[in-house]
Amino acid sequence: MAENILDLIHKATKKPYKRMYIKRRNSAGEYESTWQRIDSKDGIARVNSWGTIEYSIDAEKVIVNTWDISQLKNSFSNYDGWFNSSLDDRSFWFGYLDHKDTKLKVDIGLYDRDDTVVGEITIFEGLIVNAENTSDLISSISTADYSKKLNEISFQDFGLEGQTLSASEIIDAIFTDSTVTMFFSSYVNSPKKDYDLLIDSDVNDIFLESAWQVLQYLAKISSSTISVVNDEFNFIGRDYIFSSSLAVDSNGALAVDSEGVLAYAETTQSNADVTIYGTGSNSPYGNLTLYGSAIYDKGGSDKLYTTIVETSTGSKVQSLAPSLLIEGRTKEIDLTDIVSDADKTEIITEYLSRFGVKRPTISLNCSNYMGLLYPFNKFSVDNTGRQKVADDVLIWGVSYWEGSDVWGVRTGANKVYPSEVFNIEKVSYDLDVWATNIFGRSVSSL
Repeated sequence: MAENILDLIHKATKKPYKRMYIKRRNSAGEYESTWQRIDSKDGIARVNSWGTIEYSIDAEKVIVNTWDISQLKNSFSNYDGWFNSSLDDRSFWFGYLDHKDTKLKVDIGLYDRDDTVVGEITIFEGLIVNAENTSDLISSISTADYSKKLNEISFQDFGLEGQTLSASEIIDAIFTDSTVTMFFSSYVNSPKKDYDLLIDSDVNDIFLESAWQVLQYLAKISSSTISVVNDEFNFIGRDYIFSSSLAVDSNGALAVDSEGVLAYAETTQSNADVTIYGTGSNSPYGNLTLYGSAIYDKGGSDKLYTTIVETSTGSKVQSLAPSLLIEGRTKEIDLTDIVSDADKTEIITEYLSRFGVKRPTISLNCSNYMGLLYPFNKFSVDNTGRQKVADDVLIWGVSYWEGSDVWGVRTGANKVYPSEVFNIEKVSYDLDVWATNIFGRSVSSL
């Protein structure tokens, strides 16, 4: 029976497939038509470090209008000058423009038992921003995602000044322009609120800025958010950041059952994109995917804002739980850029739903999920601990049990049940140790 990618991800022993490619630019600035492999030359591996790719959101921001993506940093064996400047006739760039703005991508997958690559994907694609030889033997290259290019293109270059266009029409104008299609092969254009705007840089100087800054502005005023994954650009509504609020009792505490387990009704393990299996789990794959111990803050008090004030109108929303008002902080928000007072109220109400209750958080290392997880994806953790087997004296048939241990009790401090679902705020893929690091915040409803 053929193995699929989830079967291989959940295996105890994995054999990764990794490849790195570039597209150079000729003297006219045109990219090569085919990708050139650089992780190996003449059968000799050249990559010393494959690096880590991190995607994150700052969930504490009032308006989460874009993801943050780290640069990919790689080092290569350069004993023969293959990664040198294009001025060196030994360099792979000789006869082409130098490293800057060279396209670079990393493809990964897993080998199955037959040594066939399964689940091959591009885990990162972007533009080289820096290349330097750190010694006679090592070359280091840094690569940024394609939003870097959007930040270099002036919005004025699109010739839209003086027109009245909706947000979606402005996005269309940007992503059908040849200066952008060179980097983005596809885009999703679905703003939540598609307002019309007069593009007048004398009235709003944001239109004098870069295409990237204008796109972030559009996301802010249209209740949308931006994500960039390789050569795909997504502009979509923010509805899915938190689906609903956690219910609390009159003291502001999360309700639990008799065993201290958060008892979720509306959201269950089936709503999670993946489940990560730790100690005591019922993994259908037979192996654990949680590496080490999870850092689980069941109290969820790292961010607690129970009074939200919008300073341009004086509007205020507040938690109804007295104890949370005592413990929580006040967050002042300036939404001057948001035209509609109704939208301002909606934004601060949504913010209260995020941080007006104590949401448990979790940080963990696990199997490399190979680009299956990004910010806003949901996951659960099945880490219920070991089942206690009495190790003291027990004599069957008589009333004698020495010790205080109880049969069947779960041991371990960080017991996490799969009924709790978390929203990813940060995920990083370490391609050297072949692992994923995730930070998530609970989004489920009691």
